[in-house]
Amino acid sequence: MKFQEGNAEDIVSEILDDMDKYSKLHEVEEKFLSDKKYPLLNEQIEMHKNYKNRLAEFKEKQNSKNIHYDIFGFMKTWWTEHIMKEDMKYKNI
Repeated sequence: MKFQEGNAEDIVSEILDDMDKYSKLHEVEEKFLSDKKYPLLNEQIEMHKNYKNRLAEFKEKQNSKNIHYDIFGFMKTWWTEHIMKEDMKYKNI
């Protein structure tokens, strides 16, 4: 996949496939956190469930005009809020 100006709508399917592959890592993360008795595990599981629900919504609407804006907005928030804040809470366990 190569993102270039003007082709975002053309690669939505590939982006969604990559998002789906990434979501499989949540199971590994949750197992690790469970093994470590991470106290915020349930919150992580809930956030991961929300990610998967949004992904399903995007897949249903993948042929909608400008859906890539919604996907990119969601991923920006996921990276800045979930990964950079929530996941960093367990970086020292």
